[in-house]
Amino acid sequence: MISPSPGGDSIYPPTYPPTFEAAFGYLIQNEGGLASDSADSGGVTKYGITRAEFPDIDIPSLTLDQARSIYYSRPPKGSPLPFWVPNYSLIRDARVATKIFDMAVNMGPGTTHEIVQLSVGMRNPTQVFGAITLGIVNKADPASLLDELAARAAVHYGEIVAEYPKDIRFLLGWMRRATKVPR
Repeated sequence: MISPSPGGDSIYPPTYPPTFEAAFGYLIQNEGGLASDSADSGGVTKYGITRAEFPDIDIPSLTLDQARSIYYSRPPKGSPLPFWVPNYSLIRDARVATKIFDMAVNMGPGTTHEIVQLSVGMRNPTQVFGAITLGIVNKADPASLLDELAARAAVHYGEIVAEYPKDIRFLLGWMRRATKVPR
């Protein structure tokens, strides 16, 4: 197994943007500790980091600091970007950045970016959170955007269950998470 240490051989711990630190704290409240549910396609999970997305990580031994580093700097399997996309640090409202990050961890960055783009009225959503999306997000009313993100996340989870009925057991938790808004 590979060590998930972010700092390489450095004796200094990494420094993260304050927006990321706040979002990470919120995320950990939602994700919790070690879980192993045979019905969960992610497999063994700790702090929301799954064996399916990070097969090279020793999930049960994962520390909170290692999880922080992974979320900030390592792409999950099949993704070109880490869960914390650099542009999230440029979102003016920390609650919006936190909600988007939390959604990216739970449903994947690409799906989240499409939901964000639809939530701000973009007609042709992509899986990229670039400068155009950032600009529109920063012009949006944060409270209205948070409400729209929550509603669209809930719809997404309903669509998952419609396609995969076995996942009904996760729906209540997903809905609670979808409608939870950072303070």
